[in-house]
Amino acid sequence: MGAFWLHDIDDILRQGVGRGIVELVEVHGYETRSRGSGGFDSINGVLDHHTASGPSWDWDRDIQYLAFTNEYAPSPISNLYAGREGRIAIIAAGASNHGGLGGAYKPGGPIYVDVNRANQTLIGKEMGNNGVGEQWPWRQIMASITTDALICLAERWGSGRVFAHKEYCGPGTTQPGRKIDPFGPWENHPQRFWPDGSSWGPGQGDISAYRTLVDKKMVELSQEVNLMNAFVLRPENIPPRILDTRGPKDNFDAYKVEAGAVFTVPVPGGAGKTCAIINLASVHSEGQGFITAWASGDRPSSSEMNPVPTSAVANEVTIPLAPDGSFKVYSNVRTHIFMDLKGYYQPL
Repeated sequence: MGAFWLHDIDDILRQGVGRGIVELVEVHGYETRSRGSGGFDSINGVLDHHTASGPSWDWDRDIQYLAFTNEYAPSPISNLYAGREGRIAIIAAGASNHGGLGGAYKPGGPIYVDVNRANQTLIGKEMGNNGVGEQWPWRQIMASITTDALICLAERWGSGRVFAHKEYCGPGTTQPGRKIDPFGPWENHPQRFWPDGSSWGPGQGDISAYRTLVDKKMVELSQEVNLMNAFVLRPENIPPRILDTRGPKDNFDAYKVEAGAVFTVPVPGGAGKTCAIINLASVHSEGQGFITAWASGDRPSSSEMNPVPTSAVANEVTIPLAPDGSFKVYSNVRTHIFMDLKGYYQPL
């Protein structure tokens, strides 16, 4: 039985009402509702879906289907629901049957979740849409973005912890092409502009465009709500690449990280910040292994990444910082590492 529940999700999302969420609805009994396995084994991110229900399905019918009655899997089949009206419903605080088969590594991309373990480790969020061309209302898009941003802020995540179901079942995973959802709201949408005029980008399947909107909302909410964690994007005058061990072509491996090595990485602008959001990548690994990053003191037993010799591996990670804005890195395998700085968390 999983030990982790979304017990404070109501307090977290309530801070988004009037800031992108039109209304927050707590479905009766959500506090103890789960798929039968109790809580989550761990909570590692949010997995977004569309319901495949048409506009004729109103709010109540979608809620009934997600929380209580459906023909596909034991209920509930989602933790959260974003309705077309911009309302957010909390359906289940425990694990739900939303993810199905998929997961593991996407070569050259992020670590989504272990094989077939989305239900146990990712918060499921359904969005009301038929998935075959129905217009996405702007208020629904904003409610979805705000929900994802608030969860990321509360957990001190970057937007890289927000996934699409079709990524979890995307190229290079165990179930490529099994899912298309959510189809939209970020793909060729006629209203694909942030209020400041910047574009989402029209690219089909460009999930990074949606994550950019979540990043912007995290910065905006950090100035308005008290979640104990204020998110700040990397200033434009600081280059994103903060580490790259790859050498020149005639001596490519000269600076490769040795197995068992521990070294310190200074983060520009990191002094006084609590942690940094880093896109961490390993390439040309000479074996399978793990990479750990921490602020100072003894090395923890956790792993930020598991390099493999057959492909590049990348992951967005939240790394605690020492007071001077640095952190330590350990690798148990000889590999090249490079890091891009995305932003910081700082005390409010």
